[in-house]
Amino acid sequence: MESLEDRRKLVTMAVRLTEGSALAPDAYELGLLLRYLDGSLTLAQVLERLEVREKVRTS
Repeated sequence: MESLEDRRKLVTMAVRLTEGSALAPDAYELGLLLRYLDGSLTLAQVLERLEVREKVRTS
């Protein structure tokens, strides 16, 4: 299991790498990342929610 510091580093790196690009997280995605950071969601749960959202958008 990842520590809070590990999660924080991962999220910070991902957000910085995508900043200013089309891949930058929107408000919903940032909210999911915050919930991942505080431990209320796992990375698998974040990905699941993103997949469901994408299915809804494309249907």
